[in-house]
Amino acid sequence: MDLFSRNNSEKAIFLEYKGDKNNNKIPDPEEIGIKNLKGDGDFRSQECTQILKEADIIVTNPPFSLFRPYVSQLIEFKKKFFTVF
Repeated sequence: MDLFSRNNSEKAIFLEYKGDKNNNKIPDPEEIGIKNLKGDGDFRSQECTQILKEADIIVTNPPFSLFRPYVSQLIEFKKKFFTVF
């Protein structure tokens, strides 16, 4: 399964993990739901803001040009997050 974008699709996805179902303490691929977004995945959209509100932890690699506005949004909604550079 390839979860990384090749930027060749108009559709965006998000991954949803709701916990360890087989008690092996490892997020297995079958425990990670791949969900299609209706929009393009822009973090400022109403759709993505709603997902953000429901999320416990955010793992992201935002584009450098949008880093500050994105982190500001995470702080505004009091979300725990870590960034991968």
